[in-house]
Amino acid sequence: MKTSASQTVGNTLDRARQLVSYIGGFKDYQPPRNAENPQEMQKLLGEIITAAAEEAAMFARLQEVVNSRVELIKGSNGSLLHLIPRIRAAVESQYGKSSVQAKTIGLLARKIQPYKKNGETPPESTGDTEPAGGVNEPAVPRSRSTRSFGTIGKTFLDVISSVKEFGDYKPGIPSLDIPQLELKAAGIDQSIQNVNTSKQLIADARNKLQSTLTDLRDRTRRIKACVKAQYGSTSEEYLMIRSIRI
Repeated sequence: MKTSASQTVGNTLDRARQLVSYIGGFKDYQPPRNAENPQEMQKLLGEIITAAAEEAAMFARLQEVVNSRVELIKGSNGSLLHLIPRIRAAVESQYGKSSVQAKTIGLLARKIQPYKKNGETPPESTGDTEPAGGVNEPAVPRSRSTRSFGTIGKTFLDVISSVKEFGDYKPGIPSLDIPQLELKAAGIDQSIQNVNTSKQLIADARNKLQSTLTDLRDRTRRIKACVKAQYGSTSEEYLMIRSIRI
C-alpha cells in the first residue's frame, strides 16, 4: 500500500515557515495581494497542517479496514477461503462426490481457490496476478479479475444460494449452516464496502491537501516576485528567500 501523503509534508512546512518568518521581518514589505501577507500565510500553513492530519487519519483508517477485509477473506482463522473447501467437503459428504450438488459447488470453488498442477512449476507472478495463497502447496496465480475481493465475495454468495437451492442441505456443523454462512457473507460485504468508502474518503482528503499545497507553491512564487520587485534582485531580502524551494 502507498504511504501516507502527509509524511512528505513536514519538510515543505519547515521551509514555508522559514519563508514566512523572513518576510515578516522585512521592512515595509507590501505585497499587492493580501494573501501574501505574513498573517494570511500563517493561516494557510494552519490549513495545510489540518489537511495533513486529516489525510493521515484517513490513511490509518484505510489500513485498518483493508487488514480487516484481508483477514475475513484470506486470513488463517475461519476466513472465506478456508470456509469454502469445508462447505464443498460437507456437500460431497452429504450428496456424494459425483453428485450434481458437489459438482455445482466444486465449479464455484474453483473460481477462487488456488489449484496446482502436479509436476509443473507455477508460472512467475506478473503485475496482472496476485498470489493464490494456497495452504502448504504451490499455487498457480489466477488473474485479479477472478480473485478480486469483490469477486470472491460474490462467489461466496453464489455458493450460499446454491446450497439453499439444494433444499435439504444439512452439514451437521453449526458454522456451516446457512444462517451462519449468510451472517459471514454480510460481514464480508460490509468489510468490502468499508474499504470502498475509506478509499473515497482518503482520495478526498488527499485532494484537499494537494489543493492547499498548490496554493502554497503559487503564493511562494508571488512572494519571491514581489520581494524581487520591491527590493531588487541583488537585495539582501531577495537573496534570503530566493533559494527556498516549496
